[in-house]
Amino acid sequence: MRPFLFLTVCLAACVAVVPPKAPVETPNPSTQPAPATGPNANANTVIVPPAVTDPFAVQLKAWRANSCAADGKAATATPLTISANALPDASRQRLVDGLPKGVSLAGAWVLEADNPNFGGLSGLDTKPGGLIAVSDAGAFVSIDLVEGRPNGKGTIAYMLGADGTTLSGKSEADAEGLVYEDGVALVSFERTHRIEAFDLGGCGAAAKASRVAALPYTARGSSLDANEGAEPLWIGADRTLRFGYEMTVSGEAPLGVIGSDGVAKISDEARPVRGITQLVGADGFTDKKGRARTVYLARGFTPLTGAIIELSWGDSEAERFTLKRPMPVDNFESVATERLENGALRLWILSDDNFNDIQQTLLYAFDLGG
Repeated sequence: MRPFLFLTVCLAACVAVVPPKAPVETPNPSTQPAPATGPNANANTVIVPPAVTDPFAVQLKAWRANSCAADGKAATATPLTISANALPDASRQRLVDGLPKGVSLAGAWVLEADNPNFGGLSGLDTKPGGLIAVSDAGAFVSIDLVEGRPNGKGTIAYMLGADGTTLSGKSEADAEGLVYEDGVALVSFERTHRIEAFDLGGCGAAAKASRVAALPYTARGSSLDANEGAEPLWIGADRTLRFGYEMTVSGEAPLGVIGSDGVAKISDEARPVRGITQLVGADGFTDKKGRARTVYLARGFTPLTGAIIELSWGDSEAERFTLKRPMPVDNFESVATERLENGALRLWILSDDNFNDIQQTLLYAFDLGG
């Protein structure tokens, strides 16, 4: 703000004498009437409600704090050319024929890219302009969308540890679950069971891992195998960061939560999984009645049946459907939700090809009526 110079010129002939003001008496609180309440209260009285704090937003600010370099240096992800070929007509029809009433197929594509590190995609979330996934080889992969379908463009960026060096090897880089919120990617890892934060919005591919929490190695009385860690990762109805384990104990998948103290705890809740399925994906959404819900993705496999995928967002049969042979099915491990302008809920699911030539990276989009 530009300073102002005040200049007062006063001539002796025009001096005005201003009488001093009477002192202002400070009211004694003990003698003042209590504020009016009830139906006869002053209509102009403004009651300010207590501030509501989003616990997740508070934690997110702390988690992102150490992800970017002090000098703010950023880096750009490597561009990808992604071919998205629609399923052959016969395969698409088998997929459509197997869907229940109220679920429609919005798109089904086979994804390939011009980079040998494209693949192994596990966690998935939506972001402005498209989708973002994590690879179990330690990379972020973005898939651009135009009008609800891949447009052939994307990026890949390799995850950095807290020391700024690239994560390498399964023990460090086995990324499985993903939440993307306000430019921050929260990633769950297997083998070294943990959750890390990466401020992609702040410093792009230069984002370093900022520790969110170490995850327990036991749950419900059982020890985790290296490959049974936190694949599902999502924001719960109470705005807390939630995770689930791929392991199954007595027909249920253990669930956990990151507390306000930043400590990961196994909760009393567990997600029932039926038959041979394991819990591998989850995402939160709000239904048309304003209720916070969660959609779960469970997976099973036998040499006889091949892959079996179940999507469920409630406990009734009307709130689940299954993908299995003769439908075109692969190793789907992740799900993300998107509310469309017409009110429908879109479920995006993505398969992990394990960098195996006999598997595919499939991207499917299903629309639920509400």
